[in-house]
Amino acid sequence: MKLTMLAIEAAPHAPMPDGVPFRWLAHHLREGVVALLPKGLDVDGCAKIQLTCVPGRAQTGQYWQALGASEYVVEDVDFGRLHALPPRARDTYLLALVEDALVDLARRHHRGDAVETAIREACETLRRRDFCLALPVPRLSKTSPDRAARARVVRCLNRDVGEAWRVEITDRSGAAPDVRWMTERPHHLDMRDVFARSEWSDGRFLVRNRLGKITYEHP
Repeated sequence: MKLTMLAIEAAPHAPMPDGVPFRWLAHHLREGVVALLPKGLDVDGCAKIQLTCVPGRAQTGQYWQALGASEYVVEDVDFGRLHALPPRARDTYLLALVEDALVDLARRHHRGDAVETAIREACETLRRRDFCLALPVPRLSKTSPDRAARARVVRCLNRDVGEAWRVEITDRSGAAPDVRWMTERPHHLDMRDVFARSEWSDGRFLVRNRLGKITYEHP
C-alpha cells in the first residue's frame, strides 16, 4: 500500500515548553517529505505512518500496524535540546529523525535499496532547499473562460508559515501577478481536502472542498 500520510507527534508525557505545539514544528517537514517521495512508494505496507517521539525508550513495543496504518516510536528524543535549537538547526534535527525512522521501516519490511534511496533523496532535497517548498497545484490552476486571466495556486511549506496556500492572478497586461493568500499565516493544517477543485464563474475564481462548498473566492 502506498504511503499517503505521514504524522509526527510527541508522546503525551514528553516534556514540552509553552508555545508552539510539537506537531506544528514538524508540519512543513512531514508534508515536504511526502510531497518529494515518488508517488506510490510503499514503505511498510501502510497508507498512514505515525512517528511518535518519546524522551526515553518505548514502553509497549516500538512498532505496530493496524487497519492500514502504523505507528513507529522514535526513542530517546532530546526535547530540551530540540526546543533550544535555532529554527534551521531544529529542522535539521527533526528531519534526521524522520529519515532514520522511514529507512528503518523500509528495512524491516525488506523493501530494498530503491525505496531506501528514494527516502534519502527526498530528505536531501528538502535540506538543499532549506526545508522550504513552493508546490504548484495543477488541478486548481485555471484560465478563465474568456482567457483574460489565469489563477495559479501554490502550496507553500516552510518553517515560517507552516503550510500556507496562495493564488497568483495574472492577466493579459503582463503586469506582476496579484498575489493573495488563501489561508492564514502561519498555518499548520493539511488543506488539500479543503482546496480540492476550482473553477471560474462570472469573473470570480472559486475554490471548493470535496463536498462542493466554496472555501475561497477571488475577488
